[in-house]
Amino acid sequence: LSRGIAFMDCSFDFFAGTAIELVGCRDISFYDGHVETASDSGSAPFVTAIDAENCHFGGVWFEEAQGATSNQWFMDIGRGCNGLTVVGCYFVRQRTTGMTGALRLIRLGSCTGAPAGSVLGVAILNPLVTTTFSGDPEPGAIEIRDSSSEVCIIGGTVQANNHPSMRRYPVDIA
Repeated sequence: LSRGIAFMDCSFDFFAGTAIELVGCRDISFYDGHVETASDSGSAPFVTAIDAENCHFGGVWFEEAQGATSNQWFMDIGRGCNGLTVVGCYFVRQRTTGMTGALRLIRLGSCTGAPAGSVLGVAILNPLVTTTFSGDPEPGAIEIRDSSSEVCIIGGTVQANNHPSMRRYPVDIA
């Protein structure tokens, strides 16, 4: 059980599987820095959390590696997470070959390999997404899987870099 730890300007690079696991943690913060996978890290999310309280991500850069073939979630926030914030984070999808419009940024209330459940007091503020996909996005860039969850999402922009007009559109919520 970890408590009261702040990671500032840290890099979690070239990992395979999940880079950050928050299980039963309290008051863990990540500010700035970046999280980037190896060339093909499989289908594991970058960050998982279960029963974590008051954990914060501010200005963190999440980037899928060039040549990635899977479409994993950047953040998979499961049951029992309370007071989690994601503020001003950047999400970069690099895949161009065989890519769909599924951005899969943050899934809430259901974490890979764990029973589903609600998340409470979660705030996601102004995520910025860039993607090389040039078509229309599929719904559910942010997905709330448990109807009893309490989540506040404000803002959010997706920029399609390969679109002729460098098109921008809002982050979709399912």
